[in-house]
Amino acid sequence: MIYRLSFTTKDEWLSVRNTFVLPDEDGNYPSGSIYTAQIVDGTITVREVGHVPYPPEYDEEGNIIKEGGFYTDWAVDIVSDYDLPVSKYIIEDKHWYNEWV
Repeated sequence: MIYRLSFTTKDEWLSVRNTFVLPDEDGNYPSGSIYTAQIVDGTITVREVGHVPYPPEYDEEGNIIKEGGFYTDWAVDIVSDYDLPVSKYIIEDKHWYNEWV
């Protein structure tokens, strides 16, 4: 299963993540843009997408009518064979951030 998640901030994501991802023997949590994380049932793959960009909009003549930018939420994708306690953060209607299918 692929979870597509949206959090208000990165700190919100980290606080949720730390409820089900296990720290290593030194008490550290995995980090990076893509990483494998240990959970009680096994392992998951996490991609912290971050602030997703959106493209500018153009008129018929190619002039920019709306600047591009970034969404304000913190996006995270997870590949897991296990149920995770993240249903509150699942998004259905946003563009896919990566090639995971």
